Amino acid sequence: MLYADREYRKLKQEKLTGTVAMYTALVNMYNANSKPQESTAVLQDMIKADFQPNLWLIMSVLTVRSGLGSILKCTSAQSLAPSQVAIERMDTESLRLLTQWCVDLNGKLDRGSCQTILNVAARKGDTRLATRIWTLMENAGYLATPSAYAAIVHAFGTKKDDLSMFGALLEMEQRGHTPVRVLTGHPW
Repeated sequence: MLYADREYRKLKQEKLTGTVAMYTALVNMYNANSKPQESTAVLQDMIKADFQPNLWLIMSVLTVRSGLGSILKCTSAQSLAPSQVAIERMDTESLRLLTQWCVDLNGKLDRGSCQTILNVAARKGDTRLATRIWTLMENAGYLATPSAYAAIVHAFGTKKDDLSMFGALLEMEQRGHTPVRVLTGHPW
């Protein structure tokens, strides 16, 4: 590991780009040695070098970062998506990385993952992540559900951003959703 680590640092100092196989091997090496910061940095370098990591590699980094077991599931379309249980247990920084890497890889994030990340962001009061997910949902053409509105309202309420919270409640009502559920209890 020391040799590979030293060679990678030299490559970076000389501002050279590696190969897909090199980046993948380094990520796997750091993951196997439980070094999440290093594997994350290599994956980000891989993306900066215009190489597209596959979802398995992305998830392996997030698995090590989160201390979770498998965080992938096969969807009915035989594609891969993040596990909802794993998303629930991730910290918000890992969720930001997951969101960015999935968007870079697929152009969007599936609707279920968007809603789950939005719920987690709301519970943690992370309005930056919540609004990022809201924007992704709008850009993907997903219609906002009462649960999505409840989550975004909760996120703004947690941060005491009354103006944004009431704006979301107003939009929710204008779109035909009754905000009673948002105001009377925890929707998730």
